[in-house]
Amino acid sequence: MPSVGGLQAGQFAAYSRADFGQVSLPYQRRDFYKLSLLTRGTSQLHQATRGWAIAGPAVVLSHPLVPHAWETLSDEQSGLFCLFTPEFLHGGATADQALSPLLALGRDPVYVLEPGQLPAFESLFSQLLTELGTDYPHQATVVRHYLHLLLHQLQRLRAPAPNFVHPTAADRLAALFLELLARQFPVARPDQPLQLRAPQDFAPLLGVHVNYLNRAVRAVTGKTTTAHLAEWRLAEARRLLQHTPWSLTDIAEALGFAYPTHFHNFFKHHTGLTPQQVRQPQALVV
Repeated sequence: MPSVGGLQAGQFAAYSRADFGQVSLPYQRRDFYKLSLLTRGTSQLHQATRGWAIAGPAVVLSHPLVPHAWETLSDEQSGLFCLFTPEFLHGGATADQALSPLLALGRDPVYVLEPGQLPAFESLFSQLLTELGTDYPHQATVVRHYLHLLLHQLQRLRAPAPNFVHPTAADRLAALFLELLARQFPVARPDQPLQLRAPQDFAPLLGVHVNYLNRAVRAVTGKTTTAHLAEWRLAEARRLLQHTPWSLTDIAEALGFAYPTHFHNFFKHHTGLTPQQVRQPQALVV
């Protein structure tokens, strides 16, 4: 992977919001945190059943596993944001435990800045961007240092911004559940199995109780969360059986089954066929 000044491509990037105008950007990379400094403009951040109205300077820290939508409400949008992986943040060292609460799942993402708090964030972001334009051999170390300072500065803030409950919470929750489910596919490698395999795995990421999630998904889609999960796993199982040379053990592991027999029974229960019957002969690995 190419690097500049020791900064690995694909681990860190920084941008100006002005470059994107009013475009609502999808969160394409699933392994990135996103730290945004909003200096001007009005917008709303939507996440599961909650939303945040932002009308002034604010800082937003988005978790890679929590789906969200960004809605811009004014023509003028200014600020900066950076994307970073956990690996870049820690730099191969032990995670900074002081930052664990800030980076954890379930915490509110939006912090409204009080008068006098904005200059510190602008200064740190400016120094970070300046460093990205250098060819200093230890650039990655310096950028990481500024990133740590930004996160610690954020953690100093007293309380996150108040949020509101969406009037169409069930519709939004069901849509975000399906988005989070779809993000797991296609499975790329046998040693990177599905992490979200049951409704109770999704509920904490969406900030709701599992029973509420189940009711919302069924009310909106007419199917249970379990049915949606089964459909996706079955479709992926067929793809892997027919178009990859993976062994049945590898496929079972990739789809989150503890044992190949569990995968065999699941597949036959839902399709009436065994995995071996579906697999193309030329792809079969004994």
